[in-house]
Amino acid sequence: TQRELRHPALPQITPENEAYWTGGALGELRVRRCQDCRYWVDGTSPLCPSCWGRNIVPEATSGRGTIHTYTRTYNTNYESFGA
Repeated sequence: TQRELRHPALPQITPENEAYWTGGALGELRVRRCQDCRYWVDGTSPLCPSCWGRNIVPEATSGRGTIHTYTRTYNTNYESFGA
């Protein structure tokens, strides 16, 4: 029998992460950035860890950068990823 195709689990889209997950449709990587101190904010915290401001909005990145490291997953425990 032919093995049933499995699709990876898709992330749940929330107001906090919507710009990140949907920016790709426009060819953009969008990351939240504090508009007061210009610090890039990782995650969904409502506060900037640099200046404690709340003026954080999604912003498209420049597309330039350096990859310092990466990981490759060979074994997962999630059936949706083919485990």
